[in-house]
Amino acid sequence: LQLADAGATVYISARTKTPRSDKPGQSLDEVCDEIKTRGGIAVGLQCDHSQQSQIEKLFKTIEDKEGRLDILVNHCFNTDLLIKSPLGSPFWEWSQDSLSKYMEVGLIAHFVASSLAARIMVKQKSGLIFSTADEYQGEPTEDGSDPITGVAGVPYCITKGAIDRMTVTMA
Repeated sequence: LQLADAGATVYISARTKTPRSDKPGQSLDEVCDEIKTRGGIAVGLQCDHSQQSQIEKLFKTIEDKEGRLDILVNHCFNTDLLIKSPLGSPFWEWSQDSLSKYMEVGLIAHFVASSLAARIMVKQKSGLIFSTADEYQGEPTEDGSDPITGVAGVPYCITKGAIDRMTVTMA
C-alpha cells in the first residue's frame, strides 16, 4: 500500500481474485480496491505461484505493459497447505510430499520470481528485490510455546530459513 501511496504502479498477484468470507481482505480485488481508494494505481493479476508457467506469464505481462520493473516485493505462501498438512505433528511424521508442497510455493516460487525479475532489472541496469520470509524471530509466546514450530513445524521453518539464505546469496 505504501508503494502505491508513493506513486508506484503496483502489480499484485495471487490465486484468489474475488473476496472470500473465510479470508477477508486477502483477494486481489480487495487489495486493488484499497489501493485505488487511496488514489493509487493497482493491477491485479491472478496467478497460481505453484505453476512456473503462470509466474512466467505474470512477469512477461509486467514487462510488456510497463517496459520495466523497479521493485519486486517477493512474498508468497499457500496458507491452504497449513490446513491440509499434519499441523502440530513431529517432523518424522511428515511425508516428503508435504515438505515438497511447502517448498514449491514457499521457496521455489520465490526463486522463480526473483530470477525472472532479475532478468528484467539487469537489462534496465536497476531494480530492487525484497524477499520476505517471516517476521517471527523465535520469541516464545506468553505460555512459553513456540508459535511457529509448534504449529507448522520443520517444513515451514526450513522453507522460511531457505528464503533468508537465498536472498542473502542472490545479493
